[in-house]
Amino acid sequence: MSVTVTDVIGSLFNPTDTVCFRVFDDKKDGIFKGAKLSCECGKYKSIEETLKNHNAMNRGIFYVVNFGGHDDDSITRINVQFVEMDTGSFEEQQKKVDAFPLPPSMIMKTQKSLHVYWFMDASAKVERFRRIQTQLVKHFEGDPMCINESRVMRLPGFKHCKKETPVEVVCISFHPERKYSQEQLSDILPEVGLAPVEKKSGMEKGLDTVMRSCDFLKHCRDNAVTLSEHDWYAMITNLASFEGGTKLIHELSAPYPGYSESNTQKKINHFLDSGTKPITCQTICSKGYRCPKFAAGGCSVKAPAALCYQPLSTDTLLDILHELPIAGETIKDLQTAKQYVIDCLYNQDVVTADVMINSEILNYFKFKASFVKPLNAVYKEVSKAYQSSKATKKAKAGTAIPDWYEPTEKGLRFLPGVLAKDMIENQQVFYAAEQHFTYRSGVYCETSEMEAQRLVQSKMLVRETKMSQIVDAEKQWRLLVQRDIRELNANPYIINVRNGLYNVLEDTLIPHTPDYYSTVQLNVTYDKKADCPLFKKFLAESMGGDIEQVALIQEM
Repeated sequence: MSVTVTDVIGSLFNPTDTVCFRVFDDKKDGIFKGAKLSCECGKYKSIEETLKNHNAMNRGIFYVVNFGGHDDDSITRINVQFVEMDTGSFEEQQKKVDAFPLPPSMIMKTQKSLHVYWFMDASAKVERFRRIQTQLVKHFEGDPMCINESRVMRLPGFKHCKKETPVEVVCISFHPERKYSQEQLSDILPEVGLAPVEKKSGMEKGLDTVMRSCDFLKHCRDNAVTLSEHDWYAMITNLASFEGGTKLIHELSAPYPGYSESNTQKKINHFLDSGTKPITCQTICSKGYRCPKFAAGGCSVKAPAALCYQPLSTDTLLDILHELPIAGETIKDLQTAKQYVIDCLYNQDVVTADVMINSEILNYFKFKASFVKPLNAVYKEVSKAYQSSKATKKAKAGTAIPDWYEPTEKGLRFLPGVLAKDMIENQQVFYAAEQHFTYRSGVYCETSEMEAQRLVQSKMLVRETKMSQIVDAEKQWRLLVQRDIRELNANPYIINVRNGLYNVLEDTLIPHTPDYYSTVQLNVTYDKKADCPLFKKFLAESMGGDIEQVALIQEM
């Protein structure tokens, strides 16, 4: 059983999408100057015979892998990022592919090279294509010409005719269900000589408070060399929003053997741009970290970053104060004291702040009484800014208020977009062909619009709920989980059975996964050792005992 052209283009293009084909003289010794052809993906059979005739005349058959047209400026959708391996034997090329962290979606074997593809999800941007192509070329020592948007590649089933003996192009690995974001691919590839990564950072107060109060973040600091990938990213999400957080993340990440300043900054930027919340204590602990406070129920926050809303104890305030250096120069000491007020007293009550400034700071630095008046003004300024921030109002409202409600002077304001994002993370649902599908027992089942709206309504506060808000949130959720028809049951060689996903090409059974958008499941169980005596008897009797015919039917 072989992967066909129909399988390949059907996994990359919708039935009505125009697929662009190119024909070149492989031997380059004739007068044929090439040809451009096209057809709708669903009507490929109408052009197949023409392509076969060209191939019979030693002409190579190619297609534009991305969507939009024959030239670079016409490309509007990136279907794949790919590389043509240019050096080494097939075995050496395959070793490089096997060692790469992201398994490819498809591999073509030509006369002397492997063409390796990673299928992109709907978030792929045309403007990012060339940079990632250049990164792939650098990592795999690929063909440096294969970086433009309208690049053409060979199709399976046709002959590669450059040598005396033509060689058939064969698809040796086909997993169209594997889809990646450009960011996933770029993050694990080497940097190329382009613009440096922008250094983004947060502006929230409380970095020192969080670091002193959270056992998990202390664990990240003390075990930086061996920290797991998940714990490292959890640390990033809980520090990036703070003023000074970016600098501290790099300092804590640097001891790790595989540390990269660029990749670390990309992770920071990704979190800050995403608008998502920090990874919670519950998720952190579910991945292996054992937090004594969380286990004992002694932690009052949902995520380490929220500790910035918890005022430091007076003992801790005094400890920090007594660690500060004394220069013996009034201006320098006042600057040190000012930073202490900003970092440690921004969320303290007036009484505590008054005592700390007008007594403890005064005596520690041996200031004159008049010198601390500006410090009182600094406290009032940072305290007012803290009290008026949306994040603080949310924290004061309590953990019972979901993230998709924002406290205001007039009451709670509903944020449908925030709820829609939460639904993505907590519901295994997608939307395609004007229909919701929900994951149940290894398969996606049709779900009514009313049921989808009920799921949305269940996340809202009863006293605050309006039908218009439910519809708004549900439709925004729908937009975020929309899938192309070609993404449903993407791999024609995978059969969904009750005990897993059976790959006919590879003769393997893997566990069900919500990442594969299967909408059909056979009510049978796959058993590799099953003998099926009655079926074999029926075949033998039907074929009059002709074993070759029986084998042929079983293969079909």
